[in-house]
Amino acid sequence: KKYPFIAITINDSYPRVFFTRKIVRDGPLYFGPFTSARAVRRTIKSIQTLFPIRNCKGPRPGKSASTPCLNFHLERCLAPCVGEVREEEYRRMIDQVILFLKGRHQDLIQHFERRMWDYSRQEDFEKAARVRDQITALKHMIEEQKISLDEEMDLDIIASAHKEEIACIELFSTRGGKMVARDHFLLEGVKGVEERVYLSSFLKLHYQETPIVPQEILVSTDIEDRELIEQWLTQERGSRVRVSVPLKGEKKRLMEMAAENAYYDLDFLAEKRRTEKESESGVLVELKEILDLPRFPRRMEGYDISTIMGQTSVGSMVVFEEGRSKKSDYKRFRIKTVDGQDDYAMLAEVIGRRVGRWLDQTSPWDSSFKKIPDLIVVDGGKGQPSGSRKRLL
Repeated sequence: KKYPFIAITINDSYPRVFFTRKIVRDGPLYFGPFTSARAVRRTIKSIQTLFPIRNCKGPRPGKSASTPCLNFHLERCLAPCVGEVREEEYRRMIDQVILFLKGRHQDLIQHFERRMWDYSRQEDFEKAARVRDQITALKHMIEEQKISLDEEMDLDIIASAHKEEIACIELFSTRGGKMVARDHFLLEGVKGVEERVYLSSFLKLHYQETPIVPQEILVSTDIEDRELIEQWLTQERGSRVRVSVPLKGEKKRLMEMAAENAYYDLDFLAEKRRTEKESESGVLVELKEILDLPRFPRRMEGYDISTIMGQTSVGSMVVFEEGRSKKSDYKRFRIKTVDGQDDYAMLAEVIGRRVGRWLDQTSPWDSSFKKIPDLIVVDGGKGQPSGSRKRLL
C-alpha cells in the first residue's frame, strides 16, 4: 500500500478535506505522508470537530440544492449546498484548517481568542461560547499530542486560578502516563478564601464522588490538611497516594499548562459576567427612569392568575433580583376566598396574602417573604393594579 495523505480540494469553491493514498498532480493540497492510516482518520475527525466543513464527495457541495443534510442540523457543517455560508467565509475556515495541519496551533488559538472576545463584547454569548468550545477542543488535542510521561503511572494534575469571588479549578488526568481526560470546575464565594483552603475542599468533594483514585495528585499550592487527605485517599485506593506540589521537570510543565488553562477559562467567565452585569444594570436604570420610580428596582415581583380546567385557580409569583430571575423565591398561591372567575379579586387575594406574610415577621414563613419588593408587576388591564394597590395601602 502507498502511504496515506490528507487532501484539501483547494481548487473547489467550497473545499473538502479527505483521506487519500493517491497523489494527483495540480490537484488538491496534500499533507503527509503519514505512517498510520488510523492517525490520519483521527486527525480528519478532529478537524471536523473543530471546523464545520462539508464532508460530502464531489466538487460541488451537497446531494440536494434545496435541503441541507443532517450535519447542518447537528452544527457540524455550515451547509454551503443551500447558501448558508458565503464562499469568502468558508475559505477563511479552510485557511484555519491549513494552519492546524501545518502545526501552527498558537496562531490558530490567537485567532479564535480574538473572535471569542469580539463576540463577547457584542454580547453574542452563544457564538462566543461556540468559539470557546473550539479553543478548548483544540487545546485538548494539542495536550494529547504533548503529554506523554516517562513514568507509566496514574496521575491527576490540579491547578486553580481565582479572581474576586470566583475560582476555576483545572483537572488533567493521566493514566498509564497518557492524558485521558481534562475538565474544569467553577467555585463561587471564594473571596477572601486562601487557595490552599478551597483546593483542599475541592479534593475532598471530588474524590468522594469518583471511584478512581490515582497514585499521585499534583496541586498548584500546598493544601490544607494535606497529610490527612493523603491518609484518606491511601485508604480509598488501597495503596500509597501522594499529594504534592511539582517543583521541576515534566510534572512542573504539566502544572504550568493546567494553570494556564485555568486562567483562560476564568477570564472568559469573568468577562461574560461583567458584560451581563453591565447590560442588566443598564436595563434597571432605564426601567427606573421610564416608570419614575423613587429608588432602583433591585427586587421585582410579578403576579398572574391561571385557572386549570376552568375550576382550580392558582396565583403565581415570580421574582427578579438585580435584573436576574431568582427561581428559589418563586411561589404559587392556591386561591381560597374567591368563587367563580374574578381575576381582580383573586389577584388582590394573592397580593394581600403575600404582604401579610411580610408583615407577620414572627411566623416561620419562608425567608423570601421577609423581603419587600421595590416594584410589583401584575398581568392584566387597568383593573388588576387598582384592585391590588388597595391591599398595599
